Amino acid sequence: MANAVKGSTKRNILLDGDADERERLFSTMVYVVVGALLSEGASYPDAEDAGQEAASKVWENRERYDPAIGGPISWAIAIGRNRWLSNLKHEASLRQRAQGKAELPRDDEGPASIVEQRDRDGVVRTALGKLPREEAMVLSLRYAEGKSWAAIAAATGTCAQTAATRGHRAKRHLREILLSANRKGGL
Repeated sequence: MANAVKGSTKRNILLDGDADERERLFSTMVYVVVGALLSEGASYPDAEDAGQEAASKVWENRERYDPAIGGPISWAIAIGRNRWLSNLKHEASLRQRAQGKAELPRDDEGPASIVEQRDRDGVVRTALGKLPREEAMVLSLRYAEGKSWAAIAAATGTCAQTAATRGHRAKRHLREILLSANRKGGL
């Protein structure tokens, strides 16, 4: 019964809480997700990155929250774990490309799908060009070069947390540019 009250309280804070309550809930989500991922073997920077992204996703999608699925913290843990696993797969792919071991196209990936992928890459490059220089650099270091937040922090003269926060903002900005371009029919 106590958990139901706590979950209900967290849900109320998520939807209707004041700024201080929401900030405490956000921080709690980050720390719980980080702890859960560390227990699964994630490095601290990767766990922190996934924790920040998970808490942001919960916040951005709070209106879609369904208490039947679980509490907001459980939701954040699931999102964080999925984000961490996705990032691991992406980083493995980047390492393979850097070592010249890029995956060969699958049988269902004919020339048309390869051309479509190149077109999408061009759209993303164009959208990156519309970002402020600092945001584009953070995204490039993280996703094109596969750098950790700590390495990006060293390159940009900030701390890892600041680099991660800037990276999240840059991704959100890039997403907005791409969605806007999609609605308008192109960049």
